[in-house]
Amino acid sequence: MKDIKRHITRGSSIFIYCKKRLQEKITEWNKYFRNGEIDVVPYYAMKCNPKEFIIRDLIEGGIRNFDCASINEIKIVNKFLNLTNNNNNNNKEEDKIIFAQPCKEVGHIQKSMTFGVNLYTFDCVEELEKINKYNSKARVVLRLAVDDSNSICQFSKKYGIKPEKDNIDRILGEMSKMKKKNNKIDFAGVSFHVGSGCLSAYQYVNAIKDCYNVLEIAEKKYKYKPKIIDIGGGFNNTYPIQEISEKVIETVNKMNIRDKYRYIAEPGRYLVENCADLYTKINTVKYDRINRLCNIYITNGTYQDLNCVIYDHIKPDIILYDMNKNIELHTIKCINKQENENNENKENKKNNKIKMNVWGPTCDSMDKVGEYYIEEEYIEMMKDENIIIKFKNMGAYTMAAGCSFNGYDKARIVL
Repeated sequence: MKDIKRHITRGSSIFIYCKKRLQEKITEWNKYFRNGEIDVVPYYAMKCNPKEFIIRDLIEGGIRNFDCASINEIKIVNKFLNLTNNNNNNNKEEDKIIFAQPCKEVGHIQKSMTFGVNLYTFDCVEELEKINKYNSKARVVLRLAVDDSNSICQFSKKYGIKPEKDNIDRILGEMSKMKKKNNKIDFAGVSFHVGSGCLSAYQYVNAIKDCYNVLEIAEKKYKYKPKIIDIGGGFNNTYPIQEISEKVIETVNKMNIRDKYRYIAEPGRYLVENCADLYTKINTVKYDRINRLCNIYITNGTYQDLNCVIYDHIKPDIILYDMNKNIELHTIKCINKQENENNENKENKKNNKIKMNVWGPTCDSMDKVGEYYIEEEYIEMMKDENIIIKFKNMGAYTMAAGCSFNGYDKARIVL
């Protein structure tokens, strides 16, 4: 147990990192996706948390492949893998990086080549032409737009080509013309992303079927020999990964394609979400007894590491934490605004709980962490300087984004 009081200072917030939790998630991934029934190679999604200590510990845990979306992410990986134009493409089965941004900057394509990155995703003819022009060794993966209706963050509205036969024929036909003209570009496979925070294993099932339909067209009509099915991301710690694994294995076995293709994935949140908790101090507690409303102001907000509230649609529960005793005192659940008048909230009012707003430190009224109901006894408790707020499982899409708007720094990381 870290000494929270020693690490946190007045007016600051900290992340407490736990390497053991990260290692446990790697072990769990291997249990369900790298076993005798299937081998899905994880390409860690750098955007989720690109901190160097995370990359170091992932590599130590056996994850040595990465999903990058920019040249800067590639450079971070290079610090650990020492990639060159000669050592990343000797074996086409062992690409260390997939450049999984379907709409890339020209300069990023050119610079990525110096690190031996030749595996790219694309979703349109225009991107294909760009890749073909600037990288003579390019191997491309076609990103499909699949059903992501049961995911918290949906991506298919931004990226991916709809897997309809006419669309696929058009894009593969253009690729075939390019290949005949200069014999440069190579079709490596297909990919999809069911959306961040996926809550249905059947989205993976249907997307794999879409992939196979595309691969059959590529193989039979255009004589390509694609080898990759990239099942993307969407894995999280809310929906059981075992269920996704079972459905994926069942699907590839039924379709008799388990050994025909090389399977990769792009897990991010699933691996790192649980490896860090965020602790913030309470600046001010305001309690309006007449209107039964409490407002508290904490040392981290939506501009800093709690940016996940806005960008990732997180409704974070808060935990009252006693620094002197190093113990959790009480968990308060965040209100889902769509359910403001549901039975649970009516019950809260009936039980004489107080409505509470939690605000970040900046002057912006948009800097709101969440709404809660709290027992009156805890309001006075929060005025004690030894009582702070803990946010559990904040390793994903938190420290990766944010800024120091209004002069308020992001949380310090304690390893």
